[in-house]
Amino acid sequence: MQKDNRFRAFFRVGLFLTLFFSCGIVGAQSLNPTIINGDVILCPGGSETLSTQAYDTYQWYKNGNPVSGATAQNHTVSYSADVGANFSVYVTQGDESGLSPSVLVDGYVFIPLVVSSYGNGYWYTGDGWEMCSDDELFFEVMSPYTNNVQWFRNGNPIEGANNPIYQVDQSGVYTVRGSPSICPDYVQYSIGLPVVLHVPPIPELSQKDDTLFTSVFPGQWYAGLLPIPGATGEFLIPENSGYYSFRFSDGNGCTSISESYYYEWDPVGLNQFFPAHKPSVQLIGNQLYFKNSESYHYRIFDLSGMLLLEGNATEDALDVSALPAGLYLVQLQRGKKGMSWKIMKE
Repeated sequence: MQKDNRFRAFFRVGLFLTLFFSCGIVGAQSLNPTIINGDVILCPGGSETLSTQAYDTYQWYKNGNPVSGATAQNHTVSYSADVGANFSVYVTQGDESGLSPSVLVDGYVFIPLVVSSYGNGYWYTGDGWEMCSDDELFFEVMSPYTNNVQWFRNGNPIEGANNPIYQVDQSGVYTVRGSPSICPDYVQYSIGLPVVLHVPPIPELSQKDDTLFTSVFPGQWYAGLLPIPGATGEFLIPENSGYYSFRFSDGNGCTSISESYYYEWDPVGLNQFFPAHKPSVQLIGNQLYFKNSESYHYRIFDLSGMLLLEGNATEDALDVSALPAGLYLVQLQRGKKGMSWKIMKE
């Protein structure tokens, strides 16, 4: 009797194992389910729904472990929770069952949005870019963020600025957004790109007597298209009639140029008054003589407008041997009136 009970117990365990391996997940499978949308690659922040064929029951598995509550025909996976994991689904249909091959849920990884700069004349200070009004500065969004591009200045969108390349033409803090073409919903922003555009004032030229003046200086005087050597000051006494201009240079090395000015000079027109004993100036060698010049103040300039000598005129000769050879302007002034002469020192 005891021998018969042991036999029956063994038979029951064997029958249970036979049924389990025939009908359970570890038994022989007669169904062949597949995950329809395999080889899933997710964009950052994205999700995808895995799906299989229609059966009676479903159980989804992640890395070989059942996913709690995942018992529908479809199962949604996300970038944040599921990238790098393998998924499969176990299904039953009546007395049959089957486990699908697993698929890997992968994801794209992108570097941060980077902007490059190039052009001519601009300079980088460590805190941002600086440029003159005639320089060129371009910003370019680097790959892969070449879709859905929008440039901003001081936080405001720039109308029509939707190209990966943008030419800067104003001061401000620039930013740009973009997304990879393969993940158009993944939008990233650049860091702030500060730009200072230096726009120097444009010189305005005026003439008084035989002298041209510029409203801003220093810089460079031009006769036509040619620079005048040493002529960098506030005024210029041209030697000839013609067109003159002035190119102003600010402390950043940025320049602006005046409109051309046509210069003519009538020496007679310089004498603003005609006293009974008109003063005169005469240069003999290195000695400059003033005649009828008592109570006059003299000033001597070079052609760049630099004041070289000044003082009260007397009948005594003024030694100008320290002045190099060249053309000079001598002015005699009394009150608000005066006269001017050009002298040539050999």
